[in-house]
Amino acid sequence: MAVIVGLVSSTWPQIGTNPIMALILSWSFKCNKAITSGISLVFTPFQYALMIPFLRVGETILGVEHFETTVPDIIRIVFTDPIGSFAILGIPLLHAILGWISAWALVGPALFFPTRLLMRRISNRVS
Repeated sequence: MAVIVGLVSSTWPQIGTNPIMALILSWSFKCNKAITSGISLVFTPFQYALMIPFLRVGETILGVEHFETTVPDIIRIVFTDPIGSFAILGIPLLHAILGWISAWALVGPALFFPTRLLMRRISNRVS
């Protein structure tokens, strides 16, 4: 479970808050915080790869107009003015979070069961 929670938290669409999300989710699901944080750190590049797809999924669910942007533009806006970026990216961030929740509601269980089976097989070989 800690591996999947780490993977889920690594794709959280808000830049710079993955460690916080990893701790919140690991605490909520009563997972090993070190494993969750480690997996989240390793897979953080997926955050940038999935940011726009999550945004598009959220916009599609809500039926709103697409916010035209690129990942480098988002990073530039966030690092130039972290607080002011919420004025520009606040609503698109909510759309991306909706897309993130929707995607992981489907993908999370699909990854959990094969991962659990794999971890049990590895555990049985070691012991």
